[in-house]
Amino acid sequence: MAFPVIGGTQVSGYEIDNSLRFNQEDDARLSRTPSSAGDRQKFTLSTWVKFCNFNDSSGSQNIFESRPGAYFLIVVTNTNNATGGNTIRIEATGGMDLGIDRFFRDGSAWYHLVFAFDTTQATASDRVKFYVNGEQTGLNSTYTTYPNQNESFSWNNNVIQNVGGSAFSADENSDFYLADTYNIDGQQLAPTEFGETDDNGVWIPKNYTGSYGTNGFKLEFKQLGTAADADGIGADTSGNDNHFSQTNVTPALDRTTDTPTNNFATLNSLTAGTYPELREGNLQQFEHGSSDSSGVAATMMPINGKWYAELYLNAPSANDYPMLGITDTINLSQKGASGSKMAAGFEMSGNTNNQGTNNLGTITNTNTGWPSFSDNDIVMYALDCDNRKLWLGRNGTWINSGDPAAGSNQQLSWTVDANVCPFLLGYDNSQSGGGGDESIWNYGNPPFSISSGNADANGYGNFEYAVPSGFYSLCTKNLAEYG
Repeated sequence: MAFPVIGGTQVSGYEIDNSLRFNQEDDARLSRTPSSAGDRQKFTLSTWVKFCNFNDSSGSQNIFESRPGAYFLIVVTNTNNATGGNTIRIEATGGMDLGIDRFFRDGSAWYHLVFAFDTTQATASDRVKFYVNGEQTGLNSTYTTYPNQNESFSWNNNVIQNVGGSAFSADENSDFYLADTYNIDGQQLAPTEFGETDDNGVWIPKNYTGSYGTNGFKLEFKQLGTAADADGIGADTSGNDNHFSQTNVTPALDRTTDTPTNNFATLNSLTAGTYPELREGNLQQFEHGSSDSSGVAATMMPINGKWYAELYLNAPSANDYPMLGITDTINLSQKGASGSKMAAGFEMSGNTNNQGTNNLGTITNTNTGWPSFSDNDIVMYALDCDNRKLWLGRNGTWINSGDPAAGSNQQLSWTVDANVCPFLLGYDNSQSGGGGDESIWNYGNPPFSISSGNADANGYGNFEYAVPSGFYSLCTKNLAEYG
């Protein structure tokens, strides 16, 4: 797993504060139609992306698109995780069809992508250059057609330009996070304009300081408005005022602080099986059958430190499920069609449930004072890896009079240090083909409304309930300090 900015020193000290989460089911996108054409032969597109869906081989996910009529597309294509993961194609009217010789398999990582065009170049391979984390990447063996010399694309033309989705095909809607997104009109640039290597050899962001050109823009996703202006989620902060309108974006929920300079935990699609389907930026465990049980682990499984997370129960089953607890690396390795297994925990009714083998040593469970869970409840998780304890709570009250800050009355304890994370084993026996357990994790950037808003002591995360003293949200800046 690649986490930009753990430990290393940033050369420029450039911080990215926000990203925008695109959920495939929402048909979300940002759009703009330029009033006049810019340079359609020479331009550079740069963005940071955190991929989510690796298991759906249907359709594609647009990062950049211009249509109708002549088209220009930079799309994520899914070859299914069993055969490699996501890759990227670059297509346009006129015959350009290029495939990047690189698979993207890590849903925990932020990747920096740069696409630099100059069709006036005599050498075909100089007309389109693409870079991943600062390194130029070649073509795969299937899609190898470069554009014709002096080809003019529809990008930077005065037709609709989309970021993060499609206005023309539901099969091309996106399932990822974008951050620090640029269009440089009139220049074919190197990735070093947008990123640099830190003292640990990790590629990290830096602020672009050059010119933008007529239709150039910078999207930082800092604002919460919905209009195409300086207060909108699609505000252009380059100084050009090339603002984007939004479609099916909810800024208060879809704008996040999960960024390349502070990467937050999500659900790790590589630990899921056939079930569950992951949605909402890999935060929702969506079961969808009459007898599906499924588990999936977080992208961050610390062995040290104290960590806090919340789980929104959306339509839990009427029976004893879901199961609440923790998982470990042994249970990830036992992944089957139903996903990862639980190391230790409780059925929703409070019945103790140790799930299979584990590397936790002796496990002690306490189910005294177990509440009755229902729809829209929020489960609180306080995970103490230093002292090997877990507390569970419901709607602001810790079960069994638990006190994570004091280290007393825990629900679960174990005796061997191990990499673990909060875990839900979901189940759906109530809505065949429908919703069932649609529980949503909050590691600090919830895709559901928070009524109060509580950060940890370092100022990271947004939670419904107060984070216990000494506990922190699962993000790379906290892991660098306490993990």
